[in-house]
Amino acid sequence: MKKFLLKSFFTIMLIFMVVTAFSQKSQPLRVEIEAKRNSDNYNIVPLGKDGLIMFYESDEKSKGKKMWEFTKYNTELKEDWTQEIPIPVSSSIIKYYLDEKKNTLYVLLGSIKLTRSTAFLSSTKVSGSFQIVDINTQKGTNTTIQGKFPTTLSITDFIVVDNKASIMGLTCPNIMDACLQGCLTMTCIPAFTGLTVFKYKSFIINDDLENGKFTTIPMKYKGNTLILSSDTANDNIPYIKTFIRNKPSAKEINHYMNDYSEDGQLIKTTKLKSTSGKVISSAKFEKISKDEGLMIGTYSTRKKKGFSFNPASNEATGMSTISEGIYFSKFNGEEQDYIKFYPFSKFENFLSYLNKGTEKVIKKKQSKAEKKGKELIFNYNILTHKIIKKNNEYILIGEAYYPEYQTTCTTTYDVKGMPTTRCTSVFIGFRYTHAVVAAFDKEGELLWDNCFPIEDILTYNLKERVKVMINDNDIILAYSYGGYIKSQIIENDKVVQGKENTQIETNYENDKVKKNWNSDMDFWYDNYFLTWGYEKIKNKEKGNKEKRTVFYFNKIGLQ
Repeated sequence: MKKFLLKSFFTIMLIFMVVTAFSQKSQPLRVEIEAKRNSDNYNIVPLGKDGLIMFYESDEKSKGKKMWEFTKYNTELKEDWTQEIPIPVSSSIIKYYLDEKKNTLYVLLGSIKLTRSTAFLSSTKVSGSFQIVDINTQKGTNTTIQGKFPTTLSITDFIVVDNKASIMGLTCPNIMDACLQGCLTMTCIPAFTGLTVFKYKSFIINDDLENGKFTTIPMKYKGNTLILSSDTANDNIPYIKTFIRNKPSAKEINHYMNDYSEDGQLIKTTKLKSTSGKVISSAKFEKISKDEGLMIGTYSTRKKKGFSFNPASNEATGMSTISEGIYFSKFNGEEQDYIKFYPFSKFENFLSYLNKGTEKVIKKKQSKAEKKGKELIFNYNILTHKIIKKNNEYILIGEAYYPEYQTTCTTTYDVKGMPTTRCTSVFIGFRYTHAVVAAFDKEGELLWDNCFPIEDILTYNLKERVKVMINDNDIILAYSYGGYIKSQIIENDKVVQGKENTQIETNYENDKVKKNWNSDMDFWYDNYFLTWGYEKIKNKEKGNKEKRTVFYFNKIGLQ
């Protein structure tokens, strides 16, 4: 009883700390920078106890180049240094990579062709020249390397190991192939044969940042290939680990785990065991000992009668990223021991983000299906986080979302007054629904699952939104959106504190936030959070400064 009361006391104290941290009424530690209306030009990179770097594209131009300004702030949000770096006018930020050990920020910039492809939602389509800017986060010194993409590409990842930059992605189908595939789809042939004109080839562009030389290393697989994930190895040997899906024919799909050296050369490859008709959608790897490693991610089930072609999901090309559940796989050296699959329908709390009525209806359908020996399938797009190790548990967090469209109709009249109505669907952003949390033991047994509702995010910028902090047995889940911090505390499959909405403080009394957009947050260092975004603020007490549009970033601490 005494132990129970003590645990309850600490749980109440933790809830009080979080609510206090997110409800401070004192003057906030905050920076505001005047911004253009509807701007999304500013970027924040947290550096832990070293502070943060804020960088953006300025309006200043000279000799065909524009200036990008990089500013380092310490943990008290005071400026340490500012650097201006000239970049070609046509270039925009593609991705960046922070090497904390070398105190270096690497920024990849290039000419972006904005596309909205539901096959590769997290990729960026680029062509032409690119630049890699590396900045010493302590001193502000920097260098710029120039390069050129060999063709139009979709960039999925950017990693720097031992001063060698690796740009990963895949070649894009040309316009002719796209048109041919569209015509082929109307014949319904792909629905029965899996035939596709699309050819996706994954690649690695390796750039030596010391001499500027770069080489393109293609994946030598027959058919279509997709890099599911890539990351640096978590040991003392510098190399990159990638997970690849390969579709050599209409009836075959293979999965590989490849290790590449820092200069892009293949060190070893491991072909995953047969997944019994399952298709891996995402993969995260964690080394747990010298010889053992774990891979956790999401999967879908391949249709028995080939891949029915659906342009929205790209099933015919083998490039679909739809998920039906979570798998757990263990490796011993270069050999895969086993792989276990857990459909979302088997999770206790997967649907708890829905209102009670809807959840009840779906669970009733699920129960009826199970009585008939069938399984109700839940299809979701999932953004998977890195694996979190907590005590003897391995936790995967995934954020569910779907592309949302809006139908608009227009009516015109001919000379006889007869109406003709045409309707079109317009992509308006990605709608997040919830985060699923699943914990496994070392043997791949599902221990518990939980859910964090995300009912309000609609954005064009697809990325991980939910931030995670471990506190003893409790897990704090939080994200920033619309000028509020949304948080929830869970302990295993129990919700310790339900979802809380706390408004982000502004600089002055009587400030009224009229609009907030592109907000985000991260756990910064120790017990401090960093949140940032854009706001349109009105304050009648400020005279001619009554209205202001700003980019802001706030430091918020757990007291």
